[in-house]
Amino acid sequence: MARNQEKAQTMLAKWLRYKEESVKGPKQRRPYLAELCDDLHEAEKWRGTIIRDVSRNVAEIQNASLGEHRIRDINDRINKLFREKGHWERRIKELGGKDYRRTHRGYAYFGAARDLPGVRDLLNEREHTQSTQRQQQTQTDRVTDKAKKSRADMYQHINADYYGFGDDDDNELFWREKKMEQKLRRAKIEQWQAHNQGATHNNVSLTEQHKQRLMARRKDDCDGNEEEAEARQKRKKRMRLTKISDYVPSQSEIDAVILEKRKQLLLQKYVANEGDTEHGRSLAKSIQIQQQIEKLNENENVDHNDNHNQDQEKKT
Repeated sequence: MARNQEKAQTMLAKWLRYKEESVKGPKQRRPYLAELCDDLHEAEKWRGTIIRDVSRNVAEIQNASLGEHRIRDINDRINKLFREKGHWERRIKELGGKDYRRTHRGYAYFGAARDLPGVRDLLNEREHTQSTQRQQQTQTDRVTDKAKKSRADMYQHINADYYGFGDDDDNELFWREKKMEQKLRRAKIEQWQAHNQGATHNNVSLTEQHKQRLMARRKDDCDGNEEEAEARQKRKKRMRLTKISDYVPSQSEIDAVILEKRKQLLLQKYVANEGDTEHGRSLAKSIQIQQQIEKLNENENVDHNDNHNQDQEKKT
């Protein structure tokens, strides 16, 4: 089977390429320098193509069976694409686009390139130096360049006074607050007096007018209608009676009140006008009928007992 390069040189491949260029136009190539591009949209497009090339090469370098030289070439190509991506990101920022730039870590190794001879030792040394630098930065203060205190050292100086539990033991804070409160109160009083100094005369006249109005209202109340005064007094009594008290009656007291109300209603229903009411007459008739029924039952019981005694005598 022919290789890809040989396939691309066949007449069919050339004709298809010509047909595609006639429909879509000639295929554009990425400019060699990012400064040659003056369009923000085009710069974003070329950055996207670089990112796709990087992802394709990173996926290809994961195969460890490619050989050392092939892996090194792919790794160099990836680093070159990263540098070119940085140029395009800087150009996008110059054209007024989004800032995509990140910190550049230098030459990096990807995929199977990390397992090449000599690379693993280099990466271990780099990680060791980075960890030591990180520890030094964490152990020294960036402002004073002194050794930082550990958490255990800081906790040695923390006690109840640190949380403010002993602030009120000597009442010093109380007296300070008292003095400050008096000072602020005097300042407020002086401010109010200075603001209302010109309105004192008007206030005096207003109070006198208020007193005169009250006196006139009292006279009108005295000279008014007596019926209105009585109605007002009744209203006041009603208000006094309807005031809610703190006493709460028990359930037995409530039951006793309800029973008393029912007794009063029954007395009003049957005993009013000496029992000469419809309910009273109906109650009397029902009582008479009940008494007659009881007498008939008693007579029947007596006759039954007599018959029973006679039967027993006959048997004997």
